[in-house]
Parts: sequence; structure tokens; C-alpha cells
Amino acid sequence: MADFKSSAARTKEEIAYHSRHLWVRTKDLVGLPRAGLDRSFFISQLARKIRSGEIGSNVRITAAGKTDGAGAQALAKISAMAFAATFNREYVHVPFRKICHAEGPPDLWTASWEQTFNFGHGYKNIDSSDLPIYPLGDFLKNRTSWAEECAVQLIHYQNWTNANTWAYASLAPELREKYYLGATPSQNQQPVIALHIRRGDVSETQSFKTHFTPNGPIHACLTEVLAVLKSVGIHPLVQIFSQGKPDDFKEFFEFDPQFYLDRPAIESFRLLIEADVLLMARSAFSYVAALLSDGIKLYDPFQEAPLPDWIVRDATGSFDTAQLRDLVERLPKSGERKSLVP
Repeated sequence: MADFKSSAARTKEEIAYHSRHLWVRTKDLVGLPRAGLDRSFFISQLARKIRSGEIGSNVRITAAGKTDGAGAQALAKISAMAFAATFNREYVHVPFRKICHAEGPPDLWTASWEQTFNFGHGYKNIDSSDLPIYPLGDFLKNRTSWAEECAVQLIHYQNWTNANTWAYASLAPELREKYYLGATPSQNQQPVIALHIRRGDVSETQSFKTHFTPNGPIHACLTEVLAVLKSVGIHPLVQIFSQGKPDDFKEFFEFDPQFYLDRPAIESFRLLIEADVLLMARSAFSYVAALLSDGIKLYDPFQEAPLPDWIVRDATGSFDTAQLRDLVERLPKSGERKSLVP
């Protein structure tokens, strides 16, 4: 198991863990309900018990229980896969049950995303397993279950992966392999910059602080990216993925972009992944696309932490242009990218 934390970070983690441990025990003693923050403690406790050998390989890892969008549910499962891989434990796959924002019949929509990600490929499916499943908090309280052949379940393990994003990076090749099962290479005629601009369910009056980014900072970021690329002789195509109408994005007309507005989500997701440079939105949809992409990612800060090699933008759209220059050599030559188009 890799551990890239500094001694100061480990000390801080220890203090937080023991404080939460005391609080959770107190809540259990007086009968108070557990809260979302307790999830982080339970994951830390599970990790410690695995490291100490108190919990063995008989205990599998799984995640289930969400019914929101495809990006959020995919990220929940990826976090479970990353946790399991880090601690050399078996991941057991729970297929998507229901994904919101359906484009067509809900059952077909959910099955389409299951087929898109192929997360279950190579893993046991919980539907064909007779393993008992324990909510993680209950499992940790019942030491007799630690010796059972079983699976422990949380909604997600993102409390842990956000503090250990290198685990996502380690898992990324496997995720790409699953996504591209049966894929054939595409022929990109020129490098592509994809802008994911989140609209629809967010606006200047809805989720502004957590998920909305105005056009201005995105325009500023794109301008800087293009300046760097053109300085080394790269003249990319700009693609904009969002909801609304072109006039909502007048600031970008000068770049002669291709607009993908209100397009099928699975198609848009594929194009975000295959872009050479991805300007991410503050969304799980963007985040998962970035995990699957082998291109350059410019991250817009929100609740999910960036991976070590992602370029972090600030609130104005600015970023470390030197970092981008260093990453430009990653851009693949024409025809080297994969596509889901047969």
C-alpha cells in the first residue's frame, strides 16, 4: 500500500481520527443518529483495521445506494474500486439501479450507462453472489462479522479518495480499459479543446458557490490555453458542451467553436474524454470524464479534489502556464486516440 503523506499530514490525520472516534462513540452511547461526517471516520477505521490485519481478505468492498446522476454514481463506484485496490481487497460490483435525468425509458437509460462504463467487467456481481452485505458502520461495531465472508457497503468512499487522489490516478488505466472494451481508434484531424460549461441545473442564482462558473473566467482560461498552444505551433479546434443556446455563450464566438448543446449525455461524455485538453466544469460528470481521459485537464475547484497532474484554475480562470507547457508534449499525434465509434 502506497503512502505519500508527510509526517505533518499524518499527525493531523491522527488528531482528526481520534477526535471523531470519541465523538462517534459518544453518539452511540447516548443514542444520537450518525451523520454524514461519520462516514469519513468509518472509512479511516476500516483502513486501520485492514492495515493491522484485524480485517482480512474475506471482507470485500462495495458501494451502492445512490439514485442521482450518472457522474455522481460513477464516481461513488470508482471511489470504492480505488479504496479496494489500494488495500488489496476484492471489489464487488453493484450495478446501477436508477440514474436520474433519463433520456428515454429509465431502464434503458440506466442499462446504457452500465454498458458505457463496464465497471463490473472482471469483478463479481453482487446480484449473482450470496455474500451478506453489511453497512460499514454496523460492520465495524460487530466484531464477529469481521471473520465472515462478506461485503461492506457505503454510499461512497470519496471522503477517503479526496484525501488520497493518487489512488484514482493508480486506478485510471483500469478504468480506461473497461471504458474502451471493444473500441477502435479514431482519427483526430487536429487537437481538440473541450469546454464543459455546466448549466441547466445550476445558474447565477442556483448552486452559484458550489457548482456554477460564469462565462468570464472560462473565457479567460481558454484564452490563456490557446496562447500557450499556439506559441508551440498547435492550433486546436474548440468544442463547447453545455445546455442552452449559442447566444448564451457569445463571449466564445471569437474562437469559432463547435457547439454541443443539449446533446445526448453519453455522446458528450465520450467527446469530453477524447479531447486533448479538457476545461472541466465543477461537476462529477466532468470529474469522471477527466479520470478516464489521457489528455490534459484544467480543473475548476469544487468539492472533489484534483489529481496530482491536473492543472488547477483559480476563480479568475488563471493557472500555471508553465505547467501546461510541460504537459503539452503529452498531446497524442493524429489517429492515436480511441473512440467508441465502431
